[in-house]
Amino acid sequence: DRLTSIIVDKNNPKYDSRYDCNAIIETETNELIAGCKNTIIPDNVTSIGIAAFEECSSITSITIPNGVTIIKERVFNLCTSLKSITIGNSVTRIPNHAFSGCVSLTDITIPNSVTSIGNYTFYDCSALTDITIPDRVTNIGIKAFGNCSRLTSITIPNNVTTIGYDAFKGCTGVKKLIIEEGNNTLTLGYDGSDKGLFSDCRLETLYLERDFSYKTDSYYIYSPFYSIKTLKRLSIGNSVTSIVNEEFSGCSKLETIYIGKSIETIGDKAFSECDNITE
Repeated sequence: DRLTSIIVDKNNPKYDSRYDCNAIIETETNELIAGCKNTIIPDNVTSIGIAAFEECSSITSITIPNGVTIIKERVFNLCTSLKSITIGNSVTRIPNHAFSGCVSLTDITIPNSVTSIGNYTFYDCSALTDITIPDRVTNIGIKAFGNCSRLTSITIPNNVTTIGYDAFKGCTGVKKLIIEEGNNTLTLGYDGSDKGLFSDCRLETLYLERDFSYKTDSYYIYSPFYSIKTLKRLSIGNSVTSIVNEEFSGCSKLETIYIGKSIETIGDKAFSECDNITE
């Protein structure tokens, strides 16, 4: 994890470290398969291999150039000193465990080219305070942002169709959630517990602009907003058509509700134990 220099012999027929990049690159495929603290990823690298920088605890920042189209699983897993990263605009998927355990990460911009965020992608990124999920993202994986305890707000853009269970488990700093209006129903994962998907978020304000459903085989399921004791303000947008059973049950501090004009059904006990509603 303290490696600072990598040099491949110039006569090696299979690998190289072109432009003194301090990395091992597979010559035929242009895939960077191993890096270190001082790696500078060359512009002609097209992919970064599985766990290429895993547990490189001394690396603090890195730039992924626009020529890279693929980054593979666990690429920066447990890079505990990594503070900032720039991802080029050709990457379409942030894979499983890509940045999990990067406890110092504070600065990352996900490019608009990304359409999928994998499982555990930012798990335990406990220093991350702000992140923007690009508009083209359609899938957010299981525990993708788990234990990102310093995040303060989350916006789910309009093209997201699936969110894995526990995607925001441990996000205790999140006070504001916006689920944007979209053309598709949002499918939310469920782990079989008696807590909702956003139960760990200390939400105070919620803008719900889209219908949602659950992906589960369980007989009884809990709303993602079930019993959020901190929720005070709720706005249900004009594109939402139904409020499910017990959807906001137990939200005991809820004071203000706006219900949009397209609501057709309100489920049983949708607002039970919401004793502080005033408007």
